[in-house]
Amino acid sequence: MPYTELLQQRMYNQLIRPSGLNGVAEVVAYMGAVQAQDYSHSRWAVGLRQSKATVTQVEQALDSGAIIRTHVLRPTWHLIAAQDSRWMLELSAPQIKRQVDSMARQHGLDNSFYDRAYTFLERVLSGQRALTRPALLEALNQLGLTLNSSRANLLLYRAEIDALICSGPREGNKNTFAWMDDRVPVAGSFDRQTALAALGQRYFTSHAPATLKDFQWWSGLNKADAQRGLEAARPQLVQTLVSGKEYWFSGASGNAKSDHPTVSLLPGFDEYIISYTDRDAIIPPELQPELITKNGIFKPALLQEGQVIGRWNRKTQKNTLQLEFFPFQSLTSQQEQAARAAARDYVRFHEMELDLLPF
Repeated sequence: MPYTELLQQRMYNQLIRPSGLNGVAEVVAYMGAVQAQDYSHSRWAVGLRQSKATVTQVEQALDSGAIIRTHVLRPTWHLIAAQDSRWMLELSAPQIKRQVDSMARQHGLDNSFYDRAYTFLERVLSGQRALTRPALLEALNQLGLTLNSSRANLLLYRAEIDALICSGPREGNKNTFAWMDDRVPVAGSFDRQTALAALGQRYFTSHAPATLKDFQWWSGLNKADAQRGLEAARPQLVQTLVSGKEYWFSGASGNAKSDHPTVSLLPGFDEYIISYTDRDAIIPPELQPELITKNGIFKPALLQEGQVIGRWNRKTQKNTLQLEFFPFQSLTSQQEQAARAAARDYVRFHEMELDLLPF
């Protein structure tokens, strides 16, 4: 399989081609997880993959609890479908706790502290209550916890990993925390091998073609568990070689070829770019610093036929979205037309007016 075909297949599997999926929660479930530390960009990551969605529909899914925003996998913020949240968190928890617990101990956060803090969290959040971060920390401090910024970060992080708290309904333009048992019904027994198989199948359906190393990076699993996930999903997968590397994808993948080249506006931290260890086919190494900063910030990208051809940026002016493109080289008239069409899709999703600056 040549790289051009590999990228076309990835675009198709990542839903950057028209898909038959209906709701925004269905898109998130199909993807497995959508990276979401930038809340605004994560909404568009879903909208990009569901051509009829609006920002209001994505926020409604988050407010209702159909989609949960929490720390999981590598770990960082992700959007995950509610029905996947418990098994995915439980699968991720061991490796995440190993990363965070040594730091937590340096700040005096041990098991006895967590037991006490979790009791307080349940007291202030359970019963369908939701609080912004400042309001939640104020309530906890009033109950006797001593929380500076670092201790608060570690506590809330650990409580998410332990599936005690998760995202609640938005309060104006602010995110909230809620008690997870109020948002997501308690699931049945957890079977690690079944969960590894499910995660492997989900990744190699929605992100493939991809390598075992890619899956290990995306999932945050150790190599042995990533291998188990691949092996469990392998009966439904097809292997292909690209430049001597083994790539895997679902045998159910459709025809990825397109007769109508398009340009897409990828959000920052988009799954299409962030989900792989080797990004050289997507963007040449010499241009990667234009898109990916030294401290790991992935900027919004202009994508044509699977390859990054530039960056873009947005500013909000009342009810107008101002978009500006920064192509790596001059665009053809056809590329400009395709980029303008993508910009119209973006502002339609946000239910605003477009102000597109000259290229």
